[in-house]
Amino acid sequence: MKKRLSLLALILSAIMPLSACSKNQSVATPTSEEKPTELKMNYVTFTTVPTDLQLVEDEINKITKAKINATVKIEPINVGAYGQQINLKLSSNEEMDLFVTGTLTGMFDYAGQSSKGQLFPLDDLIKKYGSGISEALGSDYLNASKVGGKIYGLPTLKDMAAEHGMYIKKEFADKYNIDVTKIKTLEDMEATMKTMKENQPNLYFGVAGTTIVDNFGVGGFGDTLGDSYGVLMNAEDASLKVVNYYETPEYAALLKTIRRWYTSGYVLPGIATNKESTTSLTKANKLYGYAAVINPLGESLDSRGIGAPMVAAPVFPAISATLNATNFMWAIPSYSEKSDKAMEFLNLMYTDKELVNLFDYGIEGKHYTKVSGSENVIDFPSGVNATNSGYNLNQAFMFGNEFLSNIWNGNDVDSWTKMAKFNEDAIKSVALGFLFDPSPVKTEYASVTNVVAQYKIPLENGAVDPDKILPEFILKLKTAGIDKVITEKQKQIDEWSKINSK
Repeated sequence: MKKRLSLLALILSAIMPLSACSKNQSVATPTSEEKPTELKMNYVTFTTVPTDLQLVEDEINKITKAKINATVKIEPINVGAYGQQINLKLSSNEEMDLFVTGTLTGMFDYAGQSSKGQLFPLDDLIKKYGSGISEALGSDYLNASKVGGKIYGLPTLKDMAAEHGMYIKKEFADKYNIDVTKIKTLEDMEATMKTMKENQPNLYFGVAGTTIVDNFGVGGFGDTLGDSYGVLMNAEDASLKVVNYYETPEYAALLKTIRRWYTSGYVLPGIATNKESTTSLTKANKLYGYAAVINPLGESLDSRGIGAPMVAAPVFPAISATLNATNFMWAIPSYSEKSDKAMEFLNLMYTDKELVNLFDYGIEGKHYTKVSGSENVIDFPSGVNATNSGYNLNQAFMFGNEFLSNIWNGNDVDSWTKMAKFNEDAIKSVALGFLFDPSPVKTEYASVTNVVAQYKIPLENGAVDPDKILPEFILKLKTAGIDKVITEKQKQIDEWSKINSK
């Protein structure tokens, strides 16, 4: 199968990375007498380690040795063990100079690592060696990673925003005259569901992710502040008032709407216990559409994954919150003795197109080839495919600046231009850059998490009656200590606001 472009992508303008690429950033050309600095790099891999990794590493090192007199030794770690192994390395001061961190719960622990002093503060290094990084990211996204007023991680350039809506198979939209451009509200969506139920009673609406509420709730118009345990109901409200979303009338009304969809037979039966992906369910003709996060590349990506044209109907505007910007970041351990050279290396990852594409796709001519007549559209070489390629990592969103990546054949050649506009036009949450540290209320936080895990999926997918279950849910949250969590989050966001308003 063809490589996918990531659903992630970011930049303030489409030409920023290209212009940054043309500038060499405060780095002296190494002399032949200097011994190269070897850097140890770790990143998470979601597949097996490529068999040709060493060959790719060798090509990477030819570039970095010539430009900054440094080489890199790459050690990918499988996603299942990544968090534990990185924490062990950090706690034991094991040699490591560059690694991927971020704010994806269960995988990374950027907030904890930075608060424990395990990460090197990067502000001075960026000024000295990272002008290309600053130019590519821009101040909003560069500063989104600040903890206590300091930068400890560099967000990767990818999609830094998300809009929420629905996807529907194009064949049904065409057949039943469903104009997705006119689907702007939940009521419009419900009308679409009704039309589909009347004409295709054995097909259903599903959800990409955990719950329908995650797509049509506060994340669509506010800021979940990472976990939804205390949220901003309006992403642009400068008052930064943190509220318990589960107690709001908006949440109760949404639950009733989704319950109506469920009891009307619109929503996939058994959605609360379903383990199949929306891709497999749609391919199996069980779903005609689903709620999902949308971006400009989504239609083409989902269409290829499903094997049938899909069309998107965004219902909420694109919003950029902290977790959108900081889910994947590069960091330097606090004990690294090669921090200067590590930053020079990172600067190349945000500015050097050849280096970025080696990380992304491997060696030209061996792992990919340029399509005739194109400088940046690529495909597999003759005889090579996704199953036998020696380098099919497919993680372009991770290696610095995805906007320097080639475009895989079949993807929109204007992918980065469209994504650039998407990110530029996105609403920036007033809390962009705020990261909640739950450690002062860790007991209550753990208890709230357990309660949410018990109620969230059935309640937020319409599988249970909210009139009966919501009061029970709220009571258990209160008993678990959600009010104390919200009070602490309000305290922290107020302190964060004071620091960042200076």
